[in-house]
Amino acid sequence: VHRNALGSEMMALSTQLYRQRTARPAGGPIVIGYGSGTATHDVDFDQAVPALIDVMTDFPAVELWIAGPLLLSPALSGFGERIRRFPLLAWRRWFELLAQVDINLAPLEPGNVFCRAKSEIKFVEAAALGVPTVASAIDPFVQAMTDGVDGFLAGDAPGWIAALRR
Repeated sequence: VHRNALGSEMMALSTQLYRQRTARPAGGPIVIGYGSGTATHDVDFDQAVPALIDVMTDFPAVELWIAGPLLLSPALSGFGERIRRFPLLAWRRWFELLAQVDINLAPLEPGNVFCRAKSEIKFVEAAALGVPTVASAIDPFVQAMTDGVDGFLAGDAPGWIAALRR
């Protein structure tokens, strides 16, 4: 049973973008990315904030790219231009942006029954592009991912920090 899948058009674009991604030169910033489809993801994203502060403080080459509506924690304001904002994007543009990211974030609020019923689509999309995901260790991601093999699972702030540092 597949709870999620990418259609043939998405897979064709993913394959093209993956080839471009693997051919790009090394170097440059390390980009951590997050896509928000609605303003309801603020609480979800807060799960990753302590880890982002930790990593961005210790690694000046790290940037954070946010697509879609999201109210960022004031604790991230000190990183200035290292945080880039993008509007909510149509799926093709989202895939093009996600293909430029080095680490995909998929935080969900722990203990929230609604979040436990969400899907693992953020992991599926990133995986098609060869982008590793750090996700909350809750049902949809635990069922779809093997921690340390095809992504990283984080259950609390220390877990998020360890996963992002890996």
